[in-house]
Amino acid sequence: MLRFHPGKLCLKKLPMKFPHLVFFALLALLLPALASESPPDLPQPAVSFGATLSDGWLYIYGGNTGKAHEFHRESISGNFFRAKVSGGTEWEKLPGGQALLSSSLVSHGGKIIRIGGMGARNNKGEKNDLHSTEEVMSYDPATQRWDALPSLPEPRSSHDAVVVGDLIYVAGGWQLAGDDGDGAKATWHSTVLVLDLNALDRGWKSLPQPFQRRAIAAVAEGGRIWFLGGMDNHETLSLAVDWFRPETGEWGKGPDLPKSPMSGFGMAGCALDNKVLASPLSGKIYALNDSATQWEEVARLTPARFFHRLLPVQEGLLVAVGGSNHDGHVRLVELIALKKESAASEPKKESPKPVLEAQWSQWRGPQRDGVSMEKGWRKDWPKEGPKALWRANAGVGMSSSVVVDGRLFTQGNDGQGNDCIVALDALTGDQLWKFAFPCKSAAHEMPIVPNGPGATPTVVDGQLFALSREGDLLCLAAATGDVVWRTQLISELGGKRPVYGYTQSPLIDRGLLIQDIGCEPGKTGSTVALDSANGKVRWRAGSGEAGYSSARVLEREGRHFVTMFKGETFDLLDPTDGRVLWSHRTTARDFCNALTPVFVGHRILVSNTGIDPAKLLEWDLGERPNVREVWSHKQFALLFNNPILTQGALFGFNEKRSGHVEFTCLDAATGESRWVSDAVPVGTFILADGHWIFLTRAGEIIVAPSTLETLSVKAQFKALEGKCYATPTLASGVLYVRNNAGEIAAFDLRP
Repeated sequence: MLRFHPGKLCLKKLPMKFPHLVFFALLALLLPALASESPPDLPQPAVSFGATLSDGWLYIYGGNTGKAHEFHRESISGNFFRAKVSGGTEWEKLPGGQALLSSSLVSHGGKIIRIGGMGARNNKGEKNDLHSTEEVMSYDPATQRWDALPSLPEPRSSHDAVVVGDLIYVAGGWQLAGDDGDGAKATWHSTVLVLDLNALDRGWKSLPQPFQRRAIAAVAEGGRIWFLGGMDNHETLSLAVDWFRPETGEWGKGPDLPKSPMSGFGMAGCALDNKVLASPLSGKIYALNDSATQWEEVARLTPARFFHRLLPVQEGLLVAVGGSNHDGHVRLVELIALKKESAASEPKKESPKPVLEAQWSQWRGPQRDGVSMEKGWRKDWPKEGPKALWRANAGVGMSSSVVVDGRLFTQGNDGQGNDCIVALDALTGDQLWKFAFPCKSAAHEMPIVPNGPGATPTVVDGQLFALSREGDLLCLAAATGDVVWRTQLISELGGKRPVYGYTQSPLIDRGLLIQDIGCEPGKTGSTVALDSANGKVRWRAGSGEAGYSSARVLEREGRHFVTMFKGETFDLLDPTDGRVLWSHRTTARDFCNALTPVFVGHRILVSNTGIDPAKLLEWDLGERPNVREVWSHKQFALLFNNPILTQGALFGFNEKRSGHVEFTCLDAATGESRWVSDAVPVGTFILADGHWIFLTRAGEIIVAPSTLETLSVKAQFKALEGKCYATPTLASGVLYVRNNAGEIAAFDLRP
């Protein structure tokens, strides 16, 4: 990392025996950067201020200049300053305004926009009397005037804001009206606000927000807006990372922030070089990796601080502004150059075996939605297909593969009465361990249903959770395959085996393993939650037949739910005790509800191959959910494949009519068909980097761009023989596919 101060360059971690030639080569690379000195220290000590960059200028507004937790008229500032980012020597004081802290500052079209914040009505020594504001103002540097923009729907402070195109997004925060929230009720916001700067007359639009947190950082990158850290409405410091995709209205979860003093409270964030950056109180600056599965340290601040601002200057260069730590206010404005790998920086170390960094830890990927965050993988395959890295056999079944920490995990049956859980080296296919246990292989006499396991393992915090068709539920150490605990859904927990056996991939949520186990008519306890650490029952609830669907977590307006497609109903559960908050009845032959829940915002798609059409369900929070149909579609029946939401549309194979190939694109908002294509045979599929990756029933891999216009094949090749029902897995540029006979093939898509 390079740290620039006026007139000083500091190289951290420079090797003691650095080769002279490499040193001078590095120095030559650094000389242009030396001309770009940091702006001067802040003109006043402050935290919780607004800051933004525009046309080479760094702008700062307001903040609290007093001691920690000291808020009064004299300590909260309404001053407005700017300084040149490159070569600036002094701050220019500009026309200010309302004295505010915890406001947001963004720039658009050369203008500076101030959003919300809170001010004090008490004098020093008096009880805090803090009030949030709904004011939104725009400053024009050319005229040096502030002009009013549409006010927020309600006062808001301790939020953050980003600009995406011509739209401002405001998220998080709370409303204070006469108190600082200590011992008094504050209104925590559960909406994202959106303002179109080209249509100001329309005012702000409110969207549901699945969390309630303040002192967060908002970052726009990669078609998503990321919301980092903060403190939740229970006053718990948070490491949570949520994301929102404006194009589709979809919400999801990113990996938690690394542990740090004060967690993610008062952290700063920005986007630079196509990466999301996060800067907590630890002083470390982290970047979210390309697969959006983990955080990696890329730089450090000295001194460490929080309630500061982090802003992108240019490629490879960002600026950290102000903040505070245990020593008090930090007035330093610091330019930080992110370290780049190069031959001149340090000798290249040969590694005999690359380490995979991406994680595909559960059924259908990190969010159980079939979407991979991988970018830049090769799509220009030769006619014979990409390079095959290895092939192995895990035993019959249609369990998909998961990849965690360079290891591939899956399940199979040896055909001799034993189920097997195997761990393979993800790059070589070498077997690392194998755990076998007695389990018959037959699922059902119908030939359409493959023998062997149908569930996919789940790997969380070093533990692997797996389920057999006969109800054997196991927790193994992912590193060794040793048994941590095991139980039996039928003989020990009283579950009822589905017609074709259990196929639900275990869901781990906040320390609970939540599973649909079914029960006999007239009895209860068909859904069970086990302590994921020891397998002990935490609660049992619900009734009815088990389905074949894997459960999924849904968050809405700060509330946490589990969704489950059971054999006769779709249920929305309270995961704390299993209470069914609402239920929608629908079923098919042999209770074949197999769809993993699909969310369109908070709305939920239900579909099977029975007599009921596919439906998108709307529902309300509160005692009366008022579940109602948004739209229905008779030709979007789903059984062996799960649809994917992207670009405001749902894509999936309609399986209503046997023998027909109907890859269908529906408008997710209206349910209207955009198009139906037979360009790709029926199979399973995932979405990555704007492209579909299909594995057809006949073992072909096909890649095609994901568009709203049509389905057009870009490349294809024969990968496997026999029938294939498992879903593909993509991790760190390697594609893994499997057939029902148990053969796994790995193909190198790395550039």
